[in-house]
Parts: sequence; C-alpha cells; structure tokens
Amino acid sequence: MGLQQVLLQAVKSLLQQKTEENHLVDMSHFDSIHYPVRTEVISNGMINSNNLEKLKLDHTWLHQQLLRLGVQSVSDVLYAEVQQDGSLYINQHHDYLH
Repeated sequence: MGLQQVLLQAVKSLLQQKTEENHLVDMSHFDSIHYPVRTEVISNGMINSNNLEKLKLDHTWLHQQLLRLGVQSVSDVLYAEVQQDGSLYINQHHDYLH
C-alpha cells in the first residue's frame, strides 16, 4: 500500500468519526477521485446543480446517495457537500429540531 493510499485511509477514518448528527456516505469506490475543495451540493433543501455539474455528478447520483442514508427527500437536508475524497457529508433539518 502506497503512502497516498495510507493517507487516504487515515482521512476516511477521521471523517467517519463525525458525530451522530452528521452523516457520511462510504464512497470507497471513489479512491482515485480527489476534488480540490469541499463543494456544497444542497443548501436548505435546494440542490446546487451548478456545483454538481462542476464535479461531473448529477441529480441521480445525489438522490442515490441520499437514499443510502435513508433520506427520502432533498427538502429534508439542511446542507450537503461532496468532500475532497468524493464522499457525501450531510446535515439534516431534524438534526437541529429539539
């Protein structure tokens, strides 16, 4: 295993230790993909199509990732971003409702 792979695994491990309020989709099949910065793809329940296009991703991909997390509707998502390693980080509206 090369140094880049070791570092990638270490970063993934740290990202997966986020709190219960936040969710991270395991995107291990994206090991060779690296994005220069974290990129917002959902804000206040609205998809940012321009940013998805810049990442060469589409609405179908985004909806599939949300379904994997049990999120039925984009409107349930307060914020989502594609991380530099290609994983999807989300924060749902109900995470803040008490």
